[in-house]
Amino acid sequence: MYFKEANVIHVGDIFWNGLYPFIDYSRGGSIDGTIAASAKVIASVDADAVIIPSHGKPLSTLDDLKDYHEMLATIRDNVARLKSAGRSVEETAAANLREAFDDQWAKAIISPAFFTRFV
Repeated sequence: MYFKEANVIHVGDIFWNGLYPFIDYSRGGSIDGTIAASAKVIASVDADAVIIPSHGKPLSTLDDLKDYHEMLATIRDNVARLKSAGRSVEETAAANLREAFDDQWAKAIISPAFFTRFV
């Protein structure tokens, strides 16, 4: 939901500010869809926009969303690389592919290994 005159956008569950997200695959969600949706928001707003996520820090900036998008894409690419190499889900989760992101994003409900399994 975009409040154009106020330059405020509520992005719902596509953005968990400061947290690894829950991706609801049972309802059609996917890592690629989350990445695409965050890219669409990034392309739609300016640097002064106030971004309201569904979870995490209540107000965000465009830079926060860009960091989130980069985290998602990097982890997805890392997981895809191990999947292509024949690694199992558990081996991939144990590989600690998100280590560079855990300090910033592993702060609540979704553990790093659980998030990797989503991806």
